[in-house]
Order: sequence, then structure tokens, then C-alpha cells
Amino acid sequence: ALHAGSPRPATARDTAPARDTAPSSLHARMALRLKGGGPLPEVGDRLVVGTCDIAGAGVRALLGLARADGAPPLAVHELELASLAAPRSRDDADAGAVFFPLGADGDAAPAVSLVRLDESLSLLAVNAATNEEDEAPLAAAVLALAAGRDRRVTIAGALRMDDASENDAPVVVELGGEPSTVGSLDSKKRKAPKVRDGLLAALFHAARSMGVKTTCVFVPGHRVSRLGGRSEGGLSETELEATRTTHALGEALAQRLNENDERFFGADKNANGDENKARGVFRYDAVAAARFRASRLWRENAGAPAHTDRMYT
Repeated sequence: ALHAGSPRPATARDTAPARDTAPSSLHARMALRLKGGGPLPEVGDRLVVGTCDIAGAGVRALLGLARADGAPPLAVHELELASLAAPRSRDDADAGAVFFPLGADGDAAPAVSLVRLDESLSLLAVNAATNEEDEAPLAAAVLALAAGRDRRVTIAGALRMDDASENDAPVVVELGGEPSTVGSLDSKKRKAPKVRDGLLAALFHAARSMGVKTTCVFVPGHRVSRLGGRSEGGLSETELEATRTTHALGEALAQRLNENDERFFGADKNANGDENKARGVFRYDAVAAARFRASRLWRENAGAPAHTDRMYT
């Protein structure tokens, strides 16, 4: 998992020249910066993004991704969201990480972390609630991380899907390069999902408008009534459902990453001479992901329009 083991200190090749991720546009009101200052870490050829979606699945699925060989991440960096506009008043209850390891205090998890899982793959976990007016600027800042090289971005999240009752399979949407294609991991074509989540929609549209080669991995989910806020006892039914959604996304994400990694197809042969492709390069650690619990109430925003899925804490 992201925080398993002790990653080595960042080296020169892990960092890019000092910069932030704010694109040059009238809408550039936000940037991602290395907390404490210094050069912004370089990302690999593939960047995977997870957010606090309707089930808190995207960010927790990333927190459960690990290398199949058991090696720790090459580097773990804490980033911060820097507003480039005039400062706005913000309730302290909305700041900081939403999910943190069980048994740890609320400062144990960064609000935004960038993890270099190996030389080719970086993970960006946006473990924070986002104001509506910040969604588009944040999406542009995230996609700017992939600028300058022929990188591929993967967006992972849980969505409320109209046809989920007919097919609970994960949905994969390919953007950039080739015309947009939609299908499931078992290659069965299906209708493109409506993206009601504000930040996921902003990431989706930013990737398409910027022409970044992007793979979206979505799983069916539901707007949770609440997560967190329980001082004792086991998980509620809502939390159990959200955890199952997280595990479904994590497994689908690991499968997709392995299928798109040439090392997966060049795996060693077993004793019978057959390629041992089932091993993969990355794996999803459900136990590690399940350790992350909501640090405070995470519930549906009853005041949001019916066609949107906006959460608040």
C-alpha cells in the first residue's frame, strides 16, 4: 500500500525543475505544490488519480495499490493545494484529509499525496473535500502534472450509474489519441455513464479538452448517507457498502494497470513453460485500503441539485 514500508528519499531524478501545476489560463486559480516548498516531484509515464467520490472509493482504492513484488514505493510526497486567487474564508472543518488510517490521528494522512510507486507509475490521491468553485481549477492543475511528455492519465472513481442493476461490471472510458471508446473490463460494450460527480466530471472534461491520453475506470456506486462519526462499534451498513465499492474499484484498477503494462505480458514462464501472466506488476491490497476510515462525517449534500453527486463534510 502507499504507506507500507519506508520509501527511499527522493533523488534528483524524482524531481522536476521548480514549478507548480497552474496552467496559463484565465481559470487558473489553483496549483499543486510540494508542501514545505522545493521542486515539484516528477511523475512517471502513467499518472493515476483518485478522489473523494460518492463512496470515498477513488482515493481509498489508490491507498490500497501496491507493487506485486512487495517493494515499497520509490518516493512519497505530500502536496498542497495553493489558491492563486484572492483568499476566501473556509471552514476549518472542510480542510485536511477526509480518510486516515484506523487508530491514527487526523494528521496522519496528507490531504494530497503523490506517490512514485515505481519508475513508470505515479499515484495522486486527492484525499480532501473540494469546493464547487475549485473543481475546474483543481482538475486543470492535476492534468498539468501530465503535461510536457507523452504521459497517460488514469482517473478512478465510483459513479451512480443508471444501468448498474443490469451490469455491475466496471466501465472503462478511453479518451485522447483514438476516438472516445466505452466498454467494460470484459470488453462488453455499454452505454457511457453520466458523470454527476463534480470533480470527476471536471477531470474528465479537462482531459478531453487538453487532449491528454486518459483511461477512466469507473465502478457503480451509491451516494452514501454518511461515513465516519462513529466513536465505537463496527462498520455501519453504509460503510460496509462503501468499502465493497472501494474493493471493486481497486481490483478493477489493478487489473487495468497490469493489462496496460508491457511487463505484464513479458512475465516469466512457470515450471510448465507457460507464461505466468496472472502475477501482474501491481496488486490491490484490500486490507490496507480498508484501514482508511473517514476522519469526520462524510455525507450527501442534501442541498445539491438532484442530477449531481456532491458530498461535503
